[in-house]
Amino acid sequence: MTALPPRRRRAAVLPPGRLTFREIAALLGISVITLRRRVRPVGDQATRRLWAQRLDLKRRQRGDSLPVYHACRRRVEEWGPEITGTDPPVTD
Repeated sequence: MTALPPRRRRAAVLPPGRLTFREIAALLGISVITLRRRVRPVGDQATRRLWAQRLDLKRRQRGDSLPVYHACRRRVEEWGPEITGTDPPVTD
């Protein structure tokens, strides 16, 4: 039986300023596969909370400074809705 050629995926064309899964995974320090498994458009808050916990864990493991951590966290929170495809929660 011959091996099938590797399946090629077309690169998604993202609007300017939108993060790719690879960039987000690198930012969080996890693999793209893990990120895809965890990101489900079920609830924006739940997804952001998960990212925040993961970021906090990685920060403590690496010993990053708090300003670096907060900059990463702000970026993730800012782009959360873009990744999950859900609207941000309405706050009055």
